[in-house]
Amino acid sequence: MPALARSLRRGSSADSPEPSVDLDALKAELRQRLLEDKLGGLTDKDKFVTEGAAIAAYTNSREVTRFILLAAYHDAVEDADAPGLIKKGRPAVSPCLTYDGFRDDRNLTLEHIAPLAGSSDWDSAIYANRDLVHRIGNMVLVPTVANSSFSSRAWPYKRVLYQALGASSHADAEKILAAAAAAGIEFGDSTQEIVTKASFMPQLSAIGNRSDTWTNEFVEERSKRLLGLAWDELYAWLQ
Repeated sequence: MPALARSLRRGSSADSPEPSVDLDALKAELRQRLLEDKLGGLTDKDKFVTEGAAIAAYTNSREVTRFILLAAYHDAVEDADAPGLIKKGRPAVSPCLTYDGFRDDRNLTLEHIAPLAGSSDWDSAIYANRDLVHRIGNMVLVPTVANSSFSSRAWPYKRVLYQALGASSHADAEKILAAAAAAGIEFGDSTQEIVTKASFMPQLSAIGNRSDTWTNEFVEERSKRLLGLAWDELYAWLQ
């Protein structure tokens, strides 16, 4: 497949030209693969969002899930009208789908918001469908060092951690932890040190600003929002 080839086919003649990157040909090939029925026939955004929201993204492909999240996060900001969700912001406000963004430690680890194992701390409806916890709406990218701090904590604790990790300054993160401690939600020294040294991450701040319970309905809503943002970002590149 010349558009995607990285090297010559084994047995090619000696005078065969070496493959070279042709960006227009690559885009055309990828567009065609999206449209082919045998590969899913993703002819429009609605189909991509609807079908993608039902996939257990984490178990299907962690690499693809991370890539889709990076595309959704790219230049996204909190949606003040829909706590817990993000929306497209201005160009360069929060670049994620870049070489540096791909390698950035803030975006390296996939974390389940509602943990894998259900408990009385979480809405039991989330676990009525065993695949729901693996859907993209229940996934978030966090720094590697912070992942273990989330563990299987109850939603009120996780919510505070998301708020603190997503704070725009270290001072704001410390204020969030102090307010939580006053309300009886406290963390160990190692966890507090991690969150106060973290960098600004609007996608985490958005989750932390959701005051309502984390529900299966919201996982579906968030899945669709993230997939819609990812489609807009990626499909535009293919044109």
